[in-house]
Amino acid sequence: YKFENDLANSTETAAKTNEGIREMWNGRQVMGNKNLRLGQAKPYRGMEELTSSNEITFMERPLATASGIYNNQFTTGAFLDGSGEGYGYGVSVYTPRSVSESETQGLGVNARGFIVPVRSNGNLVHIGLSASQDNFETNTTSKDPRIVGRENGLKTGALIAASTFNEQQTIAAELAARFGAFSMQGEYAKATFEDNRASVVNVADNDLETYYVQASYFVTEHTKPYDFKKGVFKSPKLNGEEGAVELKARYDVIENKDVSGNEASAYTLGVNYYATPNTRFMVEYVKGETDVGTDKDAAAITARAQFNF
Repeated sequence: YKFENDLANSTETAAKTNEGIREMWNGRQVMGNKNLRLGQAKPYRGMEELTSSNEITFMERPLATASGIYNNQFTTGAFLDGSGEGYGYGVSVYTPRSVSESETQGLGVNARGFIVPVRSNGNLVHIGLSASQDNFETNTTSKDPRIVGRENGLKTGALIAASTFNEQQTIAAELAARFGAFSMQGEYAKATFEDNRASVVNVADNDLETYYVQASYFVTEHTKPYDFKKGVFKSPKLNGEEGAVELKARYDVIENKDVSGNEASAYTLGVNYYATPNTRFMVEYVKGETDVGTDKDAAAITARAQFNF
């Protein structure tokens, strides 16, 4: 079982109470060594989405995650996953909402599979595919993701307008590799937004595409571990008192293919210092621009000290 609450995100207003609940599920092994969980968890929507926030390489997740192309990061439903020698998979059925919302909304289904065709002498190559079908009773949320900074940072603008579509179909591909101290990772996702409500006519579909590529290199004698059960990278295992130093870079793009000029992008350069197995320090330079509506650009230097327990 798992119960995880984000106390800092617990809020209450006249319209809505947000308990801050993230993962909350009961589970057991079924059909041999497969894992079944019932409750609130993450659907299997990609490599970076499934990586713990304690172990993602950058401070912010890319736009091929719930930070951009998807809706809620956590959904309520049933989740089944398994793995074998060089492969893994997961399927989920859920309502595309978080438990903090008052009513069940619609139905979603999702599946992901990955293989590791190269795994020798510390080197590996990861290939993954995922697909999701989200049907909302009313409409999807707008797509106005943040590309620089935190809550008051630079946002893309309305890539997808609110209250326009009630269905989202998404396919995504993953490619990652590790060669000693060097690792790279990239994902591409395409979502088609449709409206099939009987009361709505003549609404053209919109296709939203996003991709990112990122790479990191340890200048100390470390490598990035790989979780063969989940198909994700993890934080390095420290092998000395000096800690680990990681250089990193990422390029991130999102675009509405059916609306001319609706595009945003950002690149990030930075360094991570892993002082202990539970402590790391991060510094990044982020520069982004958006062509949605009025052209805007912004840059920021951000830093984080992180301790997990």
